[in-house]
Amino acid sequence: MLSESRLYTFLNHKENYLLHFFVGEKLIRDLALIHSMNVHGFTYFRDAVLTFMPMVSLLKSGENLGLYIDSEDPKIRLKIETNAQGLVRTLLLPENLDNIPPFLTGKARLNKNQSDGHSYTSVINLEHIALQDIVNKILIESYQISGSVILGLMVDQSLLVTKLPDTKNEDVTENLNLSEYIKKYKIFFDSVLNKCFENEDEVLSAFSNTEFNFLSSKTIRLFCGCTKERMISYLWALKNETPEGLFGDNEKTLEIVCDYCKKKYVLSKNDFVVPNKKS
Repeated sequence: MLSESRLYTFLNHKENYLLHFFVGEKLIRDLALIHSMNVHGFTYFRDAVLTFMPMVSLLKSGENLGLYIDSEDPKIRLKIETNAQGLVRTLLLPENLDNIPPFLTGKARLNKNQSDGHSYTSVINLEHIALQDIVNKILIESYQISGSVILGLMVDQSLLVTKLPDTKNEDVTENLNLSEYIKKYKIFFDSVLNKCFENEDEVLSAFSNTEFNFLSSKTIRLFCGCTKERMISYLWALKNETPEGLFGDNEKTLEIVCDYCKKKYVLSKNDFVVPNKKS
């Protein structure tokens, strides 16, 4: 297993397609160590992260991206936040599921913050849709890109195949649509998705002597910016009352756990400062 998770981008110049290959075993293992989920919950969590992570390749320098899924049937809340540097934090609620839901009905919100301070939010209705198809729907409706995500079955890896805009490039030998293209390379895609790679050289070797030319790669790793100060601010916003209202009778401290990284914070009444009331 690679010592880090990496996202690789390859170009098939002659057929006008990009291939984003995510080797995610390290990231998935780190998530397993943090979250205490049952088998169904973590399987769904794993698939969600692998499905979404290749979208990091679409971010420009300084951009942040958040995917927030609010499913009403079944009741599931999924958050995945990442940026162009490859830093990611994510959570699934509830953490334990009775089964792996094949479809979701609700809403998905995509929020992108750009380096110039501008933000973009897209809300997408989900009607009895599979997890993988949510990203495909986002690509079409929010990015105007024809693309599809493919998950590895045995190894924690995924592929995002995207079609580049049509050009007058004379080097393009075949004008295949997305489904035709994936069908053409299915055997190759399956082979790399379900192969365990020990180092980056092995990854690049798997794509050598093929139509896919290596462009770039980046590390993907967990990162949470939670702090004690942020937790205190969160509690103030949540309760909107004096410190006494946050503590039970005879309690001098309280414990709060970050939903993303599971870090525990022990807070005391002395950590809270009562805001001065305006006269």
